[in-house]
Amino acid sequence: MSNDTVSIAATDAESDLTSDGKQLSPYTDSYQFKGVHHIFTEHTKAVTTLQFAHQNKDLLCFASSDCKITFASTAKQPSVLQQLTDHTRGVTDFEWSMTNEFLISSSLDNSVRLWDVNTARCLRIMYDDAPVTSVRFHPFNNNIVVAGTAASKLKVYNISTGKCVQKFSLNAPITCVNFDSSGQLLFAGDAKGNVHIFEVGGLGQVGPSTRVNISTRAVTSVEYMRWHRKHNTPSLLVSSCDNQVRFFR
Repeated sequence: MSNDTVSIAATDAESDLTSDGKQLSPYTDSYQFKGVHHIFTEHTKAVTTLQFAHQNKDLLCFASSDCKITFASTAKQPSVLQQLTDHTRGVTDFEWSMTNEFLISSSLDNSVRLWDVNTARCLRIMYDDAPVTSVRFHPFNNNIVVAGTAASKLKVYNISTGKCVQKFSLNAPITCVNFDSSGQLLFAGDAKGNVHIFEVGGLGQVGPSTRVNISTRAVTSVEYMRWHRKHNTPSLLVSSCDNQVRFFR
């Protein structure tokens, strides 16, 4: 992989001119913000993460250090739909299932929880011996969930049974996890600036990892996407606490 440290800028996009002669990318029309649409004030502490539902721009979920997870509609008349309140400490991460029927969440209360989105009912709890910092569904097998912990453990759970089926010990607390779009690679960032790359088998079994050190500070997020327009190659974005975003391809 080649490595470039990048600022937030559209360097490769094709351009168009506005009526006043300014140059704009083809994406600009989608981001012509014209004021605040709505402010949700349901949480009393920092919002830690948020995501729109898959293929649904009107359904938003956000979680907070106040232990709660909120579902909200962002349609013309925004509203809170329901809240999940079973976590007893701050929520660190969550993800929608492929069909948006379920949600998986992680928390400083040492748990991973599976939720029914329609009923707001907690369906299953997987307890750990340390705070759980990050969690992801396998993109094509939502029966498999991967979680990273503050005790430097990467765990693979079978949601049907609630059992941990694989466990890996890394060299630092895990700060984030994510799959590539094919589900064949798993990335785990840690507090020492490493990205661990695991190969994933067809049934969701996780293999040995390769470690790449990209910083002296903690990795905060890892995002994989086939989005680079000129090269059409797999791309990886990694952000870290050294105030940099690194772009790999």
